[in-house]
Amino acid sequence: MDWFLYFMRWGHFVAGITWIGLLYFFNLVNAKFKNMANSNFMASLDGPTKLKVYPLLMPKALWWFRWGALWTVIFGLAMYGVYLPQHMTDEPTKRAVMLVWAGQFVIYILNFYAISLTADDKNAPVHNLMILFVLILCGFGIAAPYVMGANYYATGITVGGGFGILMLLNVWGVIWRLQKKIIQANIDQANGQPAPADLAKLSKVAGVASRTNFWLSLPMLFFMGSMHLPHP
Repeated sequence: MDWFLYFMRWGHFVAGITWIGLLYFFNLVNAKFKNMANSNFMASLDGPTKLKVYPLLMPKALWWFRWGALWTVIFGLAMYGVYLPQHMTDEPTKRAVMLVWAGQFVIYILNFYAISLTADDKNAPVHNLMILFVLILCGFGIAAPYVMGANYYATGITVGGGFGILMLLNVWGVIWRLQKKIIQANIDQANGQPAPADLAKLSKVAGVASRTNFWLSLPMLFFMGSMHLPHP
């Protein structure tokens, strides 16, 4: 079991660096971040150059991105299944973990509902509500050990891991599904075909999902990293 956990932890660590590193590249370098125009690498290219670069860069980058995401979660769930029962031995911890997953469920629904409204510019209220629930859940993850007497590891790793699973669902269910169409559209345009009418909407929805993952990665990494600090 020790060797199994060592391997799972190493795989989780390497796959996670690959995934989150590319996530930050996409959001901080390859796409416009807020009003930082100099962060938008793709926008700095002229049309013909972009049509050549995008189909070459994105398929390979997204291959590492999506498989890094999948293996990060697989390795993480393997460790979660081993470690959680060791820490979830009392009623306060069981209740706290159940409340965390209930909160995660609400956040998941709000996430996909907001993304579904993005193309029509109607996602702001839902997205803001999701942000509120994320903040509440983060606060609960920090306070539960003190208020409820729950195990810090069990609640914290469930909060962070839950965000990671949502990010994985965004990668495979939204970002990659839409990026396949965007990549093909760039290939078609390079071959002289017109751009699809919905190309801008596809890019916008994929961008919102990616930006959501960028922000979710911050509390996710906080709760993952805090497991190695002294706690009650």
